[in-house]
Amino acid sequence: MTRRLMWHGTLLVLAGLCIGLVIPYTATPRVTLGAHVCTIMNGLLVALAGILWPHLRLSPRGQIWTAGLLVSSGYVLSASLFLGGVTGAGSRRPLAGGGQTGSAWAAMLVTAGLSLSAPTLIEAVGLLLVGLRGRE
Repeated sequence: MTRRLMWHGTLLVLAGLCIGLVIPYTATPRVTLGAHVCTIMNGLLVALAGILWPHLRLSPRGQIWTAGLLVSSGYVLSASLFLGGVTGAGSRRPLAGGGQTGSAWAAMLVTAGLSLSAPTLIEAVGLLLVGLRGRE
């Protein structure tokens, strides 16, 4: 699991760097900048989880849940923010969206992705903390 998490983390960092290349060409550059930073940070978090993995005290089921939640929330959060930046679906985020309004379907997908991935990521980090509890 260690190598798999580090691989997904590195892939997320690479995706974040690629998102950074297209920031000026999107409908809402501020949202795309957020996607760029968030994707890189998620990648670093997933890679860090891979480094911490041998030190976690979780059941096999807890390990599967933690890894799955970390990786899936990283991809969904990044994709949602990037979709919001590309389509201009920033009407529900007035500060980042800059008054841009994208299509209704895009706004719905972005909102659903952000609503699902944010609590999932919090739960995954909580499971990491639970796994790091106790003494050596």
